[in-house]
Amino acid sequence: IYDQRPPGRKGWVDLYDPLVFGHGGKSWFMKLPQSEGISGHFRHIAVTHNETRLVEFLTEGKLDVTKIAAYHEGSNTM
Repeated sequence: IYDQRPPGRKGWVDLYDPLVFGHGGKSWFMKLPQSEGISGHFRHIAVTHNETRLVEFLTEGKLDVTKIAAYHEGSNTM
């Protein structure tokens, strides 16, 4: 399971959306807060690789991703 802690006491941690699994269950996608400097944190799509637990953000910018609609494993697209 993924452990996310906000920096200091400012921030949020929530997992209200279901995880989306990919790569034969070897990774999963979810929305996580990512810092955009002085603009604050915005929710972006991140993939976590099961074996390494490394988190890689797939989206960025000063807008929140509101929903992960689907993942197509054959074309590796969201």
